[in-house]
Amino acid sequence: MLLNDFFRIDDLVREDQSAKASLTLNPGHPVFGGHFPGQPVVPGACLLQMVQDMAAVITGREWLLIKADHCKFIAKIDPRINTTLEMTVRYKETGDGQLDISADLSREGAVCFKFRGVFRSV
Repeated sequence: MLLNDFFRIDDLVREDQSAKASLTLNPGHPVFGGHFPGQPVVPGACLLQMVQDMAAVITGREWLLIKADHCKFIAKIDPRINTTLEMTVRYKETGDGQLDISADLSREGAVCFKFRGVFRSV
């Protein structure tokens, strides 16, 4: 879980099967020392984990990614410049203990990451 270490949720608005959150990255997190020294970029694996962490916060349950139908990295996120992000999540819990989810992550109004996939309840 990266929540409250790599990033934090500043504001969360929930609606029926969707949520919108304002997030703040921690530019001093150790992951940026290796990805990449002097030119930090949020790793794709961290973006996926952020979606998983948001799913847990929104539903109150832990989830494990089992299928990524669509994963598009549109623009890099430099944590020194883009510390504030917005994530929009749309989700539907299925009767078989799974969560269908799609998420967009934006910086300054421009989408930089899109995801659609399936999580399984842990």
